[in-house]
Amino acid sequence: MYMNSIKLIIQIALSAIVSYIFFFYVTSPFFYFFYNGNSPFDFPIILILYIGQTLIIYIISNLLINRRINSKNLNFMWCIYFLVMAFLLFGRQQIGSRINMNIMEMFNLNQLNILQNLMNFLLFIPIGYLLRKLKLAYSVIVGLLNVLAVETTQLILQRGIFDIVDIVIDTLSILTGYLITKRIIRNKQMIKY
Repeated sequence: MYMNSIKLIIQIALSAIVSYIFFFYVTSPFFYFFYNGNSPFDFPIILILYIGQTLIIYIISNLLINRRINSKNLNFMWCIYFLVMAFLLFGRQQIGSRINMNIMEMFNLNQLNILQNLMNFLLFIPIGYLLRKLKLAYSVIVGLLNVLAVETTQLILQRGIFDIVDIVIDTLSILTGYLITKRIIRNKQMIKY
């Protein structure tokens, strides 16, 4: 029992150290590049990002060492994910009512636009996992409705731009997460038999 406690403390400490290094060189510059700060939520967002990132590193190390994921850690990770999403989507300063209905902006190949679209795509992939029990058509509809709700809320709160490009990219991201999850589930079922 004593050795397990020491092993746990060492694993958490190493996860926090690796997370700090990654946070200092990657996450923090990435956050400020996209988010542009200037919000009363900057510190809570950074703290949640660091804790969430540390937890992800801990869970990955636990998976590599023990070949299992603790369901409590997984649930905590979902909480962190939704907190980060809420802060990133609605925690900015008010920018006024802005709408972009130009779908061609998706093909604007400047570096900032490409990186923002990539970040949006990556952030919405986990939602597809939550829709895994639905049929494909329903998951697309539910995903689209969720994205429309986010964009509409940003417009109403004046915390972001109601953007057709975001709607398309985020919906495709949710669909990608759904398809990846279905593929993993199908592969696990094939292995069992």
